[in-house]
Amino acid sequence: MNKDAAFFSSVVVASIALLSSIFVYQTFGLGGAILTILGGAFWIGVGYYFKRSKS
Repeated sequence: MNKDAAFFSSVVVASIALLSSIFVYQTFGLGGAILTILGGAFWIGVGYYFKRSKS
């Protein structure tokens, strides 16, 4: 697996999730926005996991 590509795609997905949290806040309220932000944070974590993994 290309780790740089996995990192890049995870960061792109996280960025889209964080940007969409504004729309989710307007549509579903604070609870939905918090879930979206947590989802974005999860994808950032996955990206850094791929970047740091050895093999």
